Amino acid sequence: MSHSQWGTAGHNHHRQNAIEQAKSIMEKRPLFLDTETTGTGGQAEVIEIAVIWPSGYPIYDGLVKPLGRVENGAYRVHHIDDKMLESAPYFDEVWGELSPLLNGQTVVTYNAEYDSRVIRQSYDMIYGAGAWAKMVYSIDFRCAMTLYAEFRGEINPQSGSYKWHKLEEAGRQCQIDIPNSHRAADDARLARALMLHMASQEA
Repeated sequence: MSHSQWGTAGHNHHRQNAIEQAKSIMEKRPLFLDTETTGTGGQAEVIEIAVIWPSGYPIYDGLVKPLGRVENGAYRVHHIDDKMLESAPYFDEVWGELSPLLNGQTVVTYNAEYDSRVIRQSYDMIYGAGAWAKMVYSIDFRCAMTLYAEFRGEINPQSGSYKWHKLEEAGRQCQIDIPNSHRAADDARLARALMLHMASQEA
C-alpha cells in the first residue's frame, strides 16, 4: 500500500471514529456551553456564558462582571466592553445558578480545554487559588473542536496531527447557516449544529 493510500485509509478510519463518537455524545443529550472572556491567558475571566439545551433553546445566556478589565484584543473579537459589564452579576452568583444544572452532565464546548480553564480561573479568582480543585462537581466536558479536527482529517504539517479549525471555519465547511458572532449563545448553537452534522453522517 502506498503512503497516500495508507493516509486515505487512516483518515477514513479516524473520520468513522469521529462520527461514531459524535453519535454517542448526542445520544447522551448533552448541554452546549460557550464563554466569552477578558483575554486568553492565565488571568482571563469569563464575561459572558451561555448554556443551551439539546433542543437548541438557552438555559442561560448572560454577561458576567469580572474582577479585572477586558483586554483590547479580546474586545476586538467579541465587542463586549467594561461599561457593558458594570451591572452584570459576578461569577460566583452566575455559577451558583449554573452549577446544579451542569453537575453530572455531559457538556459540549468548542475547545473544551479553554472553556473549562477560564471557568476554573474565574472561580479561583473569587474564592482563592485552588478553590476549584476542592469542589465536588462532576462535569463531563467534551470537545467539539478536537472531534471536528478528526472528522475533517486535515493534517497540520508542523505538528503532524489533525489541524484544528476555528468554529466559524468549521460551520462554513459544513454549510451551517448560523453566524459565528463571537457571542456565547450563538457560538454554543453553532457547536450544537456542528455536532448534529457530524452525528448525521454515515460512518
